[in-house]
Amino acid sequence: MEVDISRNSSDGGTCSSIGIRQRFEAVKSKIISAGGKLENIDIIAVVKGRKFYEITDLIKLPVKGLADNYANDLIDKARYIENFTKLPGKDFNRSFDTANFCTIADVPEVDSEIGIGQNLKPQWHFIGAIQRRKVKQLAPYVSLWQSVDRLDEAKSIAAFSSGAKILLEVNAYDLVSYFCRRTKKEISEMKTRESDIFFKQLSVDLKGGRGGVLVAELDRLIDDIDNLGLKLEGLMTIAPLGGYDVTKASFDMLSHLTGKFGLPTCSMGMSSDFEIAIGSGSTMLRLGKVLFSET
Repeated sequence: MEVDISRNSSDGGTCSSIGIRQRFEAVKSKIISAGGKLENIDIIAVVKGRKFYEITDLIKLPVKGLADNYANDLIDKARYIENFTKLPGKDFNRSFDTANFCTIADVPEVDSEIGIGQNLKPQWHFIGAIQRRKVKQLAPYVSLWQSVDRLDEAKSIAAFSSGAKILLEVNAYDLVSYFCRRTKKEISEMKTRESDIFFKQLSVDLKGGRGGVLVAELDRLIDDIDNLGLKLEGLMTIAPLGGYDVTKASFDMLSHLTGKFGLPTCSMGMSSDFEIAIGSGSTMLRLGKVLFSET
């Protein structure tokens, strides 16, 4: 397969190094405007489907880590960067057989900027569905497992990565229900732009569908994880469909629960809703499109 060395992103935005830096600075300004303190918030760059040169542009910025949803892609990217930082730019003259990567030799302007041999070893976060058969392969590369929501997943991680850092993913729809129970407010009173979608998904998720541990199960799962020797760093969630009110409710409740359990990390907020997350107390943002695309 011919390697794609175009410096245009797959979603139509221009992905030059300068463009990414400018968008990163814009994100920082929005964080401050939303009431956040940059020193208290970790920005994790989601690189799912991104090309190699886009990732090298990112690791020159003060992001706290890179994240991917797919096991094989994360491993390939981590290996590529590891090899890239060990070898002189012009000697590293090979490419993966995929359009998601290009060699540093094929993009000389990055070769001169990046500084081959620097200690460019970003921390990798896994944010996708955890498949137990993939854990052994991922374990050497993953610094933080962000999407743990079952005990069997935690056991698999503990078996191959003793003392690993994890976050528990909490079901966003249950967080909204928890908010309503706690505030004695009816969900039907909330102003949702997509109420039909929200209530349909609420029904599915609260019947045990994938998408995070239920709030009532957190205490037991936290105790079980503690017994495995894993390091529980915090909680995470993905905002539910339904508009501002339900997003804010889910974020407020995740922040409340993170504090209740005395955990340092509250991972919530993506490109479309990170400003809401900042207002609710997020300490970790998972950003992709807002860094790579001008739209």
